[in-house]
Amino acid sequence: EEVEEPVYGLTKPIKSYSFLWQHFHYLLELLYACKQTPSLKGKLRILLSKPETLDPNIRELLEPKFLVQSANEVSSTRFRNYIVIQISVVLISLFYLIYNQEQLPTLVQVFTSLIILVTLVNCGAILEQRRWVFYLEYSRLLLFIPISISLFPNMINQTSLIILVTFISLFFKTIKEQYFKILYGISNHS
Repeated sequence: EEVEEPVYGLTKPIKSYSFLWQHFHYLLELLYACKQTPSLKGKLRILLSKPETLDPNIRELLEPKFLVQSANEVSSTRFRNYIVIQISVVLISLFYLIYNQEQLPTLVQVFTSLIILVTLVNCGAILEQRRWVFYLEYSRLLLFIPISISLFPNMINQTSLIILVTFISLFFKTIKEQYFKILYGISNHS
C-alpha cells in the first residue's frame, strides 16, 4: 500500500538545452555517486535503491564539468527561426519516417534516424552556442549522402554531392566563420 504522495517531474531544474545532458545527466550522477562510494554494498545501494538515496547536490558538482555556459546571449529573430525550422523539419521527418517505414529502404530509415538524432543534439548545441556545432552541421550534411544516393541513384545526383562536399571541405574555415556570423552575429567564434 502506498503511504507517500508521489511527486512527479524533476526535483531540480536542468540548466541546459543539451539533448544529451537532459537525457543522460542522471546516469552521470549515478556513476559519480558510485565512484565516490568506497564499498560494494554502498554502490549497489545507490544503483538499486530509491532515487532519493542519491545526493541531490551531485548535479551541482557535475554541471561545471560538463556544461559550459556561454557569456553571449543570442536572441535574434534569425536565431530563433533557425531553431524552430530545424525542430519543425525533424518532426515532419519523424512523422514521414514512421508513416512510410514499410516502403522506405532500411538504409534510408537508419540514416534518417541518425539525422534526426544529430539535429536534436545540434539544436541544444546551437542554443548553448557550442563551438563544435558547425561540425555537427557538417556531419548532418554528410548523413544526407547515403540517403540521396539510395533514393536518387543517378550520376548527376552523385556528382553534385561530390562537388558540394569538396567545395565545403576546401572552404571549411571560411564557411564556418560565415556560419557563426550569420547565426550568432559574431565573426570570430572559432
